[in-house]
Amino acid sequence: MKKTIYLFFVSLVLFSFTANAQVTNTVTFVADLSVLIPEGFDPVSDSIEVAGLDWDNGDDVTITGDRLMTVDPNDANLYMATLTIETSANLVVGDSLRWKFHAFPDANFDPSWEGNIDGTEWDGRSYKLQDNGTVVTLDPLQPEGIQVFEAGLTNTVTFKADLTNLVGTGTGFFDPAIDGIEVRGFWSGEGADAEATVVGGPAPPLPMTRNLDPGVVYETTATIQLAEGLPVGTTTRWKFKTFPDDRWADDGWEFGSGYLYAFQEDGAQAEEKYEPNVVALLGPLGKDVTVLFQCIFPDNALNWYDSSAIPQDEVEFIILKGDNPAIGDWGGQWVADDTLTAGAIAMYDKGTHGDLVAGDNIYSREVVFADTINQGGVIYKFGAGYPNAGVVSQSTPLDNMRGGGQNFTFIIEPVDTTVILAQEWWFTTDRITSVEEIEGQVPSDYTLEQNYPNPFNPSTKIRYSVPAESEVSLKVFDLLGREVSTLVNTKQGAGNYEATFDATRLATGIYFYRLDAGGVSISKKMMFIK
Repeated sequence: MKKTIYLFFVSLVLFSFTANAQVTNTVTFVADLSVLIPEGFDPVSDSIEVAGLDWDNGDDVTITGDRLMTVDPNDANLYMATLTIETSANLVVGDSLRWKFHAFPDANFDPSWEGNIDGTEWDGRSYKLQDNGTVVTLDPLQPEGIQVFEAGLTNTVTFKADLTNLVGTGTGFFDPAIDGIEVRGFWSGEGADAEATVVGGPAPPLPMTRNLDPGVVYETTATIQLAEGLPVGTTTRWKFKTFPDDRWADDGWEFGSGYLYAFQEDGAQAEEKYEPNVVALLGPLGKDVTVLFQCIFPDNALNWYDSSAIPQDEVEFIILKGDNPAIGDWGGQWVADDTLTAGAIAMYDKGTHGDLVAGDNIYSREVVFADTINQGGVIYKFGAGYPNAGVVSQSTPLDNMRGGGQNFTFIIEPVDTTVILAQEWWFTTDRITSVEEIEGQVPSDYTLEQNYPNPFNPSTKIRYSVPAESEVSLKVFDLLGREVSTLVNTKQGAGNYEATFDATRLATGIYFYRLDAGGVSISKKMMFIK
């Protein structure tokens, strides 16, 4: 009997030791730079490292050793790093650890991280834990997707922020003793063709200082550069941002998508001056304020993603989202379940929740902004739920009224009556214009011609060419990068086309139009004068 108890005790001790044992692997990672070096990877100024391994299991993984890879003395194309991986008992042999190669300095590469291969995002590589004590050298791997940045057009730009109408003392103003402002960007997307890199001037984000212009004007000057091969007229997107964050609506970011800067000839000097579209917070409301949000849903509404019709009688619900605690703080993923987690607020056309008339296609919702909420700017947006919404966009099906960053705004302040905010569904057939195919020879290249007439009032024609069947997008953007019209968003066969753009409903000013087709993106500028 004693022997049995002893054996059971030994087994228990062994089991306890095994359950708490760590797995230790010593791994040499090898990067094959035989392609990257001829493309411009400079061993003197550039570096590459092993990143990750502890991304997904940080509490259970300890990495020791130098992640910076050094050249193999026997082969100048191979770079190596030896790391020791120790895990807790929560990870066992066969579990995977995610990692990537990362080249730096980032400004020398575009992209500098592995991934985004052929336009597809990629989570990274996988190292599977081997038996405890394993020492292994992995086969050489070529970094996937990392590309050496090739210099293209360079412009030196002075950015100016006119704060004359914002400056003051204390809460509710841009107070020079407290607040600062900077320029951030330079991004692609939302109307912009490409990213740009700051190659001269202060390090991003670009700090701004008071200059001697009349009024209160802050400025900063930077040299920005495109990748090689991008033409004059290529646009990049940027914004002002004020700080500290807690004194400004939306953490100091400008409302909207930002400004578009169109590159000029190489070496050009330019000036961009705007009044920042930022709103100071004014302290707590001090009383509850009721706001009635209304979305007027017309019979010609379109889904922003693909310009498809949203049948008025198929709308199941409208949602309200925004940047304020009262309307969800942008929580959720633009899906129906957001209404269950306070990430979005459901709106009604049933004569309830503040809706004035049932069945009139005006979806409404009364929202109480509590007395503790700060006065100032509020950003909001609507989305439509209907049977086909999840087919048009599977990732964010209800973000279908207008593009990213293109929101409605209002100022919340203490009032005694209900504030009524009525907005019509933004994207409708009124914003779609005619497109005709022009007979002639099949073109050999993707082209986008200058619109004519230019300047124009109220309509203009835009010709473009497609050499092979392609998914074609032709869109118009304002100077803030906000999409104002989608002229084409469909598959088209090889041919020459002419789109008619009617700007009757728009304000006088400069607009950009952009063609995206077959992996090619071309932008041009036009002027509308009423």
